[in-house]
Amino acid sequence: FAHYDYWSDSVRRSVLFDSKADLLAYGMGESHIIEIADSLRNGIPLKDIIHVRGTCFKTSNLSGLGPHIMVPSFETIKDDKAEF
Repeated sequence: FAHYDYWSDSVRRSVLFDSKADLLAYGMGESHIIEIADSLRNGIPLKDIIHVRGTCFKTSNLSGLGPHIMVPSFETIKDDKAEF
């Protein structure tokens, strides 16, 4: 998700993109981390760990995702307070 950065007084891209991470756990992430670690221990490649609630990941293929929420793109909201 795009977010407001107090220090730069601007809307920034998702931490997922800025950090170049493969997977982002948000909220109280303790249970997320355990589920991700269990998946990795069971041989599931990181790129295939898309089933953990409370995480987000980058993809260009939306088919087969099941229920999901589409939010406006960063390009749409970065300069429009109403869209943000």
